[in-house]
Amino acid sequence: MKALKRRMKVKNRKIVIDLPDDFEGDEVEVIVKPLNKKKPNKEKLLELLLNAPTFNDAELAEFENVRKWLNEWKVQSF
Repeated sequence: MKALKRRMKVKNRKIVIDLPDDFEGDEVEVIVKPLNKKKPNKEKLLELLLNAPTFNDAELAEFENVRKWLNEWKVQSF
């Protein structure tokens, strides 16, 4: 079975599909879906970042202690 997939521009709410000469079939299935090329919504990203979990002072200090411990840790050779 031969299939075609194309990205096309819509002009006046229409598209025209030219089939190759070797295309066989009397009936075809056509699925049209818009390509969403919009940039991410900055407000949604800002809301996500502002609502993200945060460390309190004790948690931040513990994180720093663990990071310091990991940086000082030496791996023994096998």
